[in-house]
Amino acid sequence: GRRGIHCWVADERARLLSNQARSAVADYLNVFKGGEAEKTKLSALNGQHLHPSLERAYGILKGEGGDELSFETLLEEQEWLESPQLEKTLDLMGDDDLKEEILEKLNRLKKSATQREKWAEVEKKIMKPMNEESKKRRVKKPMAGEEILQHLHFKMMYPRLDINVSKAMNHLLKSPFCVHPKTHKICVPLDPERLHHFDPNDVPSLEDALRDLDSTAAAQARQGYRNSLLDDHVMTFKGAFLRELVAESMLKRRADADATMTF
Repeated sequence: GRRGIHCWVADERARLLSNQARSAVADYLNVFKGGEAEKTKLSALNGQHLHPSLERAYGILKGEGGDELSFETLLEEQEWLESPQLEKTLDLMGDDDLKEEILEKLNRLKKSATQREKWAEVEKKIMKPMNEESKKRRVKKPMAGEEILQHLHFKMMYPRLDINVSKAMNHLLKSPFCVHPKTHKICVPLDPERLHHFDPNDVPSLEDALRDLDSTAAAQARQGYRNSLLDDHVMTFKGAFLRELVAESMLKRRADADATMTF
């Protein structure tokens, strides 16, 4: 619909979990706590050592290993350090004094400065050791520079779990090919092996599908969903999800049958 992705977990043990068990799993995986107003309340980033999976994720977010979706790449693409996003980006640090110092520094840069050049100045300011006088002026204890950088990277790029969708049974199912009520985009399945090739702008809307159905030439050539806008998406649903699910279900039935056989 918009930015949300629903991940279907189809194994039987997961489907039979209670809401309490689902909640425990979701809370364990959740990096963020609180709403948007609680700018820096990231439960997993508390100045201690990161969980190994988050340590690995942090390296990816920073672009280690040459990943094309690094922080600096998205910085240039989405212009987080340009108005009006700039103040919102710096608000995520949760330190108003540091924010003002950075804004003052950026205002002195040339107008032609690139996003990467601006980020280099922001990073330099964040990592600069704070003198005792500055520390005393802070209303609350300031975070260390590396911790602030972690917060910014995770806040801007790390996937955010919708806890209520993850833990409550009445939220769990987003049916393939249903229609988002606001964008009118059709909910299509994704092939996990080809996620980098997926472009949400190419997803057909309800209006696109209706125009396709009204096309006389297309209607004459079509057999069911075949040759329609949804043809590829239906094939993805069958190939990436249903086929393996059916195969796994058959193996389980066979194993259950073998377990109950008596000799």
